[in-house]
Amino acid sequence: MVIALIETLEAVDNIEEIVSVEGIDAVFLGAFDMSVGGGFSGQVSHPTIQKALDKILEACKKRHIPVMHTTTNGLDIDSWIQKGVRMIVQGSESGVFAKACVEFLDSVKHLRNKK
Repeated sequence: MVIALIETLEAVDNIEEIVSVEGIDAVFLGAFDMSVGGGFSGQVSHPTIQKALDKILEACKKRHIPVMHTTTNGLDIDSWIQKGVRMIVQGSESGVFAKACVEFLDSVKHLRNKK
């Protein structure tokens, strides 16, 4: 499977050419990296980033290319599906691992105070 990762504003400027490459099976939205590289320090909801993501979605829709996106909470999944995203990644593996570690430590917190 060939998945094009679009994570720069330069790539967005060239999205039509990118998605016209034969053999691309899906496109992954790299919104966080795009926001950092674009000078918006991780502000994925910045209007410039949102406009860029919409441009990617539109280009993929025209060519029937599925789009993947990472979500950090369940609240925005429906809105991304409505926009055309068909594959959702729930956070990063490091984020999932960190959350599991915190939950474990919280579950045994009561043992630390026992002597």
